[in-house]
Amino acid sequence: MSRAPAHPSSSRQRQGGAILFALLAFSLFGMVAYLYLANGRAPRTAQSAEAALQKTLARASEALIARAMADDNRPGSLPCPDLLTDTPSLANYPGDGKTDLLTRNQCPSQIGWLPWVTLDMPQTRDDHQGTLWYVIAPGLSDDESAMPINSDKTTGLALHGTGEIAALLIAARAPLPGQHRPSALPENHLEGQLKVGPTLDYIGHTRPDNDKILAISRGELMAAVEQGIAQRVRHCLSAHAGQTGRYPWPAPLSSTARQGQRDALFGRVPLTQPSDGISRDIAQASADLTRRSANLTAATDAPGKLTALSQLAEFSTRAKNLFTNVDDVADEVKILGDKVTLALNKVQASIASAAENDRIAVSEGNAILTQQTAAIIAVNTLSDALFRYGLDALSWQAGQPGLPMGVGAENAHAALTDQLKQLQEAGETFAAQHNAQPRPLQALLVAPAQAIATRADETARLSQVIAKHATAIIQLATANFALAAQMSDANSKASTAISTWQDKPSASNRNKMDTALSELAQTTTRLSTGLQDQTATTTSSAAAAWPISWASAHCAFLKKGPGWWNDNAWAELFFYQITTPDSLIQGDLRVGGKDKLPLLVLSAGPALTGQTRPANRIENYLERRNADPSRNGEARSPSPFFDLPSNREPINDRIAY
Repeated sequence: MSRAPAHPSSSRQRQGGAILFALLAFSLFGMVAYLYLANGRAPRTAQSAEAALQKTLARASEALIARAMADDNRPGSLPCPDLLTDTPSLANYPGDGKTDLLTRNQCPSQIGWLPWVTLDMPQTRDDHQGTLWYVIAPGLSDDESAMPINSDKTTGLALHGTGEIAALLIAARAPLPGQHRPSALPENHLEGQLKVGPTLDYIGHTRPDNDKILAISRGELMAAVEQGIAQRVRHCLSAHAGQTGRYPWPAPLSSTARQGQRDALFGRVPLTQPSDGISRDIAQASADLTRRSANLTAATDAPGKLTALSQLAEFSTRAKNLFTNVDDVADEVKILGDKVTLALNKVQASIASAAENDRIAVSEGNAILTQQTAAIIAVNTLSDALFRYGLDALSWQAGQPGLPMGVGAENAHAALTDQLKQLQEAGETFAAQHNAQPRPLQALLVAPAQAIATRADETARLSQVIAKHATAIIQLATANFALAAQMSDANSKASTAISTWQDKPSASNRNKMDTALSELAQTTTRLSTGLQDQTATTTSSAAAAWPISWASAHCAFLKKGPGWWNDNAWAELFFYQITTPDSLIQGDLRVGGKDKLPLLVLSAGPALTGQTRPANRIENYLERRNADPSRNGEARSPSPFFDLPSNREPINDRIAY
């Protein structure tokens, strides 16, 4: 029996029933959702928004801290807020995400929007799409006026009376009654304000407040900065040792002027090193250049040549630093030698003038003694310089025809010391007679005065030889610095040419590479000759404190003179320990489960309660086993054990190893 076809109206009824079911199901889902939210589930969405905002603030905090760590001019500094600078020529406008430009060495405003473009991050917005606000501590602005910027310097910013805040990040969120946006006025976004006083204090209002604030403390910021600097120091020391085969001797707490001391194993990064003679160091550098040049010649493929070129690049840095120090030292010695000659000539002239009358009056005697005292001070200063640097003009003079010897064959420092002694004795003899009561006849004082003149003449002749020696050193060092700079340029060109040939090995690129390598070889040969001449001219004996010549570009921040390392007094807050200068791969130092370490660098962190600085005791800088008393004094046998920071005991040392 066949089935009758369905009636059209019946089909429409079924379709309508399906639609009605769907609508009922949707309504039921909506009701369930409503009941779900109405029964205490809505806060989960608010919690998610709050968590997202907290993450946004945290990312902004990380960006600020990273920027402070990476600043190559002033580590620890922060950019100005973005609020007021309106300079079309520099494409810098309010609200563009770029830091405001300094005005009279100060941020135009301590409060403003976070400069997210300057921080190289996506625009940071709160949960109502407003850009985050930012308050910078006045003591951390990126300008020399804020220096020193280091762990011990106060920031000048507080939050609700609690000080040592580095920066504040604030989410303004939805506007409250009385706040009108868009606006560049902080009060139309924030419920707090900066109270001006000896310390800036950000204080919230008593009215309703929906701002979300994240404070970055000085300790949090500086802990990251200190760790970053410690890594820089460690990298520098390792790179220097890789080039020279030795770590430099540290400057122990017992030393002055950060002089590296032989046999010291713990201390600060030194300014000077004891040396067997700078001429030996120059000769060693010459040998290193010969070896590195041979490595380049022996390299048969592009990777090998590039490796050899990188070694030559480091050598050119070492050579430039070496010649700079040689030039600086010789210039100092020349100036001192000329001052000695001038002072002694004045003594001789006064004595010659007085002796013409065959008598020494009281006023003339007083003048002679005054001038002799000034001359002795000048000679002492020159003698101290020769002791520190070990330059030996007499060894150089022996090979210079036409220059009178005038003194024995001792080294220059010993000869000058002897001359100084004789000059002082002659002066004492004259002073005893000049000041005697009764005073001898004026004619009787001529002979002892002339004895001073004789000693002054001999000492002046020696000082002139020393100054001439220094001049010859300066001339060579200047020329050799230029050669080292030329080698650096030629090295860069050769590296570029090799890389180009490696990428596109055409005949033309091969010729360019060969030409660049040939030019480098010629410059290297000239520098090698210059080093040999410098060795022969810069004659020297042992030096007590020769300025350290850093052998790697990674140590550029330690350069003499202005720079963040010295200007911000970080040099006083960092220490390092070695096993021995020659232990480059394996040592006996231990920290955090690691042993057999050859090098370890520490940052002191801000002073804790009971620590006073500056000081010559390590417990005023480091904590726990890091402050072991064996690290005081000359530190020749310091403990090999160190502790990492932990929450169990107060310790804020940062360690790189």
